[in-house]
This record gives sequence, C-alpha cells and structure tokens, in this order.
Amino acid sequence: MIEKMSKQTACNQRIHTENILFNYYMVSSSRENLIHSQFPSYLEKSVYEDMVYCTQVLDKLVLRIIEKTAVNCEKMIFQYGEFPLHQSVKSLGRQIPPFFWVRYDAFLREDGGIFFSEFNYDKPCAQREIIIAGNSGPEQNPNLNFSKEFQKAFKNLWDDYGNHVKNPTVAVLVDPGHYEEVHLGFLYGDLLKPLGFETIIAGGKNLEVRGDCLYIFDKKIDIILRQFPVEHLYECDDIEKVLELYDKRKVLILNDPRAVFGQTKSLFAYLWEMVEGNDPFLSHEEISVIRRTIPKTCLYNPSCMEEVIKNKDAYVIKAAYGRYSQEVYIGLMHSEIEWAETVKAINNSPKLHIIQEFCPIQKQNVMCFNGQYYDETQAMGNYGIYLANGNFSGVCVRWSSDYLSLDETVWSSPIRIRKSPFYLIKTSSEGRKEKWNSINEKAAFIHGYTGGYTGPCESFTMDSLVINKQHYKELEEASEKIWSVIEKTVELVRENCNIFCPVLGIEDSLQDLVTQSITGHTAFIARLDWGVDPKGNWRMLEINSETPAGIMESIVLNDIIKSETGIKLSDPNKHLVKLIREAFSGIVNDYNQYRAIRNIGFVTPSFSEDWYNTKLLSEFLKDMPYNVSLGEISGLEAKEKKLYLYGEPLDAVYRYYPLDWLANDPYFEGVIEALKENSPSINPPVSFISQSKAFLALIWELAEQGFYEDDDRKLIDKYIPKTSLTAKKMRGTENYCIKPFFGREGQEITFSFSKKEKKANNCIYQEWIDLQTVPLQLHTTVYSVQNSVCPIFGTYIVNRKFGGIYTRGGSRVTDHNAVYISTFIDEGKY
Repeated sequence: MIEKMSKQTACNQRIHTENILFNYYMVSSSRENLIHSQFPSYLEKSVYEDMVYCTQVLDKLVLRIIEKTAVNCEKMIFQYGEFPLHQSVKSLGRQIPPFFWVRYDAFLREDGGIFFSEFNYDKPCAQREIIIAGNSGPEQNPNLNFSKEFQKAFKNLWDDYGNHVKNPTVAVLVDPGHYEEVHLGFLYGDLLKPLGFETIIAGGKNLEVRGDCLYIFDKKIDIILRQFPVEHLYECDDIEKVLELYDKRKVLILNDPRAVFGQTKSLFAYLWEMVEGNDPFLSHEEISVIRRTIPKTCLYNPSCMEEVIKNKDAYVIKAAYGRYSQEVYIGLMHSEIEWAETVKAINNSPKLHIIQEFCPIQKQNVMCFNGQYYDETQAMGNYGIYLANGNFSGVCVRWSSDYLSLDETVWSSPIRIRKSPFYLIKTSSEGRKEKWNSINEKAAFIHGYTGGYTGPCESFTMDSLVINKQHYKELEEASEKIWSVIEKTVELVRENCNIFCPVLGIEDSLQDLVTQSITGHTAFIARLDWGVDPKGNWRMLEINSETPAGIMESIVLNDIIKSETGIKLSDPNKHLVKLIREAFSGIVNDYNQYRAIRNIGFVTPSFSEDWYNTKLLSEFLKDMPYNVSLGEISGLEAKEKKLYLYGEPLDAVYRYYPLDWLANDPYFEGVIEALKENSPSINPPVSFISQSKAFLALIWELAEQGFYEDDDRKLIDKYIPKTSLTAKKMRGTENYCIKPFFGREGQEITFSFSKKEKKANNCIYQEWIDLQTVPLQLHTTVYSVQNSVCPIFGTYIVNRKFGGIYTRGGSRVTDHNAVYISTFIDEGKY
C-alpha cells in the first residue's frame, strides 16, 4: 500500500513538473522533478514585513547612490570595479527611469533577524518561481498579484519613458548560451501579450543599428528588456550606437544600464564606509537598516590576507561582479589549506573583491521531492524580495542544504505568510552551559530528575516559548470543550462495547475492564497534544489519556527555568499539582464506595523517564491518608485476583504501563483480572478507550452521522484534523498521516506523500497538518547546532479541567529525541 501511494506521489509530482515545463517554460534537465516543491513554506509576518521594509529603504538609498554616480561621471565616488564600456554607461545623459525589476536576496540569521547577501539590480531572475507561487493558492499568499504588477510597471515605464509608439516591439536580450534566460524570455512574452506588445528573443549578435533605429531580425525594436549583464554588453553588436539611441529616447532599455552600480558587491563596502564615517548622505533610518541587515563589509586588500587566512570561519570573500553564486568563497566551507590557497589566489587577482562578515543562516524544516517521494529536510532559505518600479510585487524562496544557492542543488517552494500565536525567548550564550548545569542539578538532586540527557544530547533547552494571552485562553477553553466531546464519545463506547471496541482495536480480554463504571472519572491525568497550523490555528493531533508523560518537566523544570533565567511571565502549570491531588482523592473516594482503599502502589518500568515521572506523582500524594509505595513493574503480580507489589497486597494501583502491554505479556498473567475484581487502577481502565488513535476516527464518523450537537460539531471541525479508518474516506484531503492504533513516541507513522516504514495492520488516516516551527539551538556534550523544530503543546486535563502545558520540540513526528521547551504566558497585549 505504501509503495503504491509513493508511486502516486511521484506521479503527481510529474504532473506538477510537466505543468511548469510546458506552461512556465522551465528548462528540462535531469533535476526537473526536484526543482519545484508543491509544499508551501512559511515566513513569519513580522519577518516578512521587515524584509519588505528594509528592501524599500535600501532601494531608495541605492537609487540615490546610482544617481550620484551618474552625476559625478568624471570621478569614481566608490570603487565599483571597472569593466568594458563602464565609462560609456556611466556617462549616459538621460534621466534614469525607475528600475523595472530589482531583487534583494534576504536570509534569516541563525540568531534572529535578517540580512541581505546581494542586491540584484541588473537582470534579476526568479519571475517564474514567483508566478508559480502566486498561482498555488490564495490564502496568505504574497505573490497573488505579481503578474498584474509586472504588466502595470512595464506599461507605466513605457508610457513615461518610451518613444510613444502605440504598439511597441520588445526584444528580450539574452545570452543564448544561458538556456534559463532564453526560456524566461518566452515567459516574459506571455506576460506582455495582454498589453498588446510584441516580443522577440535575441542574442547580442542580433543587434543592428540603422540610422536612428534598432533592428533585430529586420524588426524595429522599441524596448530592450535586458537579461544580459552590463559588464558583458561589449559583446553585443553596435552596442555603443544602441546606448546613443537610448540617450536620444529612440529606444528604451530596461533596466537602465547604470543599474550595474547597484549590482556590484563593492557597494556593500561603500555603504559601510559611509556608516563608519558618519556620512551625512545617509539618514538615521538608513544607517539603522544598514547596521542591522548588511553584513559588515570592506574591500579586499592584500594587508588583510593574514587576518582572513587566520580566522577563516569569520569571513566570506566575493568578487564584485560574481553571479550565480560563482566567485563566492565562504571560509567555513573550506579546509585551512584550501582557504589559504584561495585567499592567495584572490590576492593575486586583478578583479575587485570584497571581504564580508560571515552570517550563519537559520535552517528550517521544509519538504522536498527526492525523486520518489516527499521528505522533510533541513535547508536554508534565500528569500528574493522583488520590486517592480520600486514597489514590492512578490517574493520567491530558493532552498539549499548549503550556504551557496547553486543551480545544481537548489529547489523552490510556494511561500505563505503566517503569524504565530507564540514566540521564543532565547537565553544568552554567555555562561549558558553553567546555567544549564545548575538547572539540571537542581532538578536531579532535589526532585530526582535523571533525564537531562538523551544519549549525548541535552533533553531540555533554556530557551522558552511564550504564548500570547488570547491564544492561551483559546487553548485552555478548547482543551476543556474537546475533553467534554471525548467523554460523551467514551460513554457511547462503554454502552455499546460489542460494537465499538473491535473498531478501536480493543481486544476481547480487555472489554469488560475498560467498560467498568466504578468511577465518574474518564481519566486520572490526560494530555491532549496540539500543534499550530500555518494560519495560527490550534489543531489537536492526539489524545494521551492513559499514561501521559511530562509531569516532571512541566512542574519542576518549568519552575526552575523560570527562576534561573528570570522570566517574569505566568507559569501555566502552577495549579497542576493541586488538580492532580483533587483528582486522586476523587477517584479513590469513588473506589471506597465498593471496597476500602488503604495500600496504593505506583508501578512503572525502570526506564528513567517513566521512573522519575511516576516517583514524582507518588510524592505529591504521600501526605494523604494512604500507604503509598513505589515499585518497578516487574514486582507486580496477581494472586487470587488481587495485586501485590514485592509481595505486599495492594488495594489499588497507579500503573505507568499500558493496559494492552499487561494483557499480552504472560509474565503478568492474572493482573487484568485482579484490576477488574479487587485492585482497581487509579488511572481508570476506561481511559484506554480514548487512547486508541481510532477514537478520533470514531469521533469524525459520529460527527458526520449527526451524533453531536451543533456546538460540538463545530469544535470537531475547527480543532480536530479529519481522521478516518480508511484511505478512501480521505479523498479530497490533499495529504494525510498514517498512524497505528496504539503507536507511541511517533513509531511507525508514515505519510501519504512519503515512503518510510511498513504500514501497521490497524491504522488510522489523519489529515496532515503543516505545523509551525521555531528555530532552536540544540546542544550535545560535544557541539551545538541550530535546528528548526515543531512545538507540540500537550495540554493536561485533570478532573475535566485544563491543568497545564507540556511542550516538546522535534521533527514533524515527535519522538523520544524531542527537546522539552518551557512554556509561559504573556498576559499583556500581543
């Protein structure tokens, strides 16, 4: 089944690729199926707005610098690197029209914020990627109007700066050896066709000036749309005459060739020279944006060689006119020997180079097609902010697993703008390890927490997530209301166990036990696991009603981290111990109606996480009027339908151990019968009903059949992803997860678009939710690495009340390697 679905995914990707090949003129290649992902990626609204704002501030500044360069054509106001025709270009006399197309390449800094690696003023590409992204769906899409903006900007430039021919002919000037740009020429033709403009594609050898007219293939040309770099225009026939025609307004060249002075990377050095010299040419706003978004830059000088070689990881060297990520040298990507050789070669090169501060880039979890199926990978995004006539018109993103965006390896995806209901507070790196050790030791020596490491990895972070008050209140209310729906459904199953238990995968030997009705509690401590979708909506993914983890982390670590880091925000878990004690008393009082409860055993496997969570629970209750004992699960046995722990009789037991494991292990023969007859479980066996992941499929089926009232149905639609017992019922749902009924810690979960492991026999199909992520610095005993993680917010339900939050950050399938993230509430305005 999985293999069949994988082939279907590959087939869908092929259809997607062929659409781009034939309708968007993509160049066919061996990588054609890998270049365009169908899965959107998401950019935080505040970051997106900052990128656009900074781009527009810098664009206005760069235009002033280009105009200043043109006015002072007799001298060089900054070193831009001479090229053939540079004096002819610089000396053009006509007013510089607004630049038709400009692209700023932005990246997310690993430690927060943004930076620009390049200004693309001369002949920026990526129009195809923006148009594809714009056609991928209307919601949260910044590229919806790109084609209209492209046409509007082009027409306005022609109306204001053209030669007034009614139906002009446009020549897209390309280097025929660059297939990508030739193909883009056809795309531009389609975009300009609604304007009534005729378009032809030409190379530099096709230009011919006759009198005051430019001809290409004997066709009079009114507009040159350049996909040909200015520094190589000398290769074009009659180019000096073409520039003269441009000066006379006989032909319009887009972009104006003087755009090259915004293209050169040495401009970055000039910007920093002005900042550090307090040049009055810059406004305070421009200085602020430069300092924040432009990596510190200077011109390469032989005197720098020793420092650059010595501290290679701190530097990037770029040729002033390098394109397509060529002639970009990143110290971190070279060995010491390679770097020394590279720097020495640059030292002897006649080309102008810059030295730039190296900025680590934030990695994100994105989906890419690997040739057979879609898979999640860590990649760095190059966000191209596109301006048309100085106005924002679109943004593309190209992904790379490396720091260089090479055509041979990158891929693109549609882009969406999101707003998160949470944000991350990052701790200072200064003294981090000492603080982390202090927190870990306090938790260990005072509370018995022994889970500070998962193998060599630190299992919790000092960075904290903060949920704004409005979204926290929604999560609190939604958790309680969804739990009410769960309880109604559990009661239906209990009353009709012969029908529903087989559907849920509950074996016959457990049916009598899980349908007992000797307590009014459906669970002792339950946990609902929530994620946040790209629109900022809470979505409930799973129910952990039987043996939920995280008590130690949520109560102890949250409090210690809050104290140690000085966070002045509200702890959502401050009432959890009180609620647990109340629920415990309520369940025991219910059992006391049938038999006297005095001796209560808390049993768990010896696995450290299970042990310290169970031990902590038992300690919460030791001052109550019961004999509470703690033991390893192997010490539990049944004699004459009664439970014993290490030979001591038990009146009740809290088991941090799943019922189905007890039922199917010969070692625990008689335990199920004892739980039913004489030694009831504090976490009621009925909680096993909603533990089955098929329970969510049952909720959806009952909702479709009208079992719930309107308010409950709206809750289900809003918060619970569509879930079914068959793939057939998921038709109309683009992507879905496949989960075994009783899988734990993310085991054996697969996806309709991916091929992982063999499918479990009893499984559910659940709508796939693309979860929001946060960048997190993960640490081991040896090194640290920045990663993008999906926060899963586990909300505790105790005594039918919201009790607190247990948050883990990991991959899209949360497993035992996920990192605990302390979580707090921002009570102020968001």
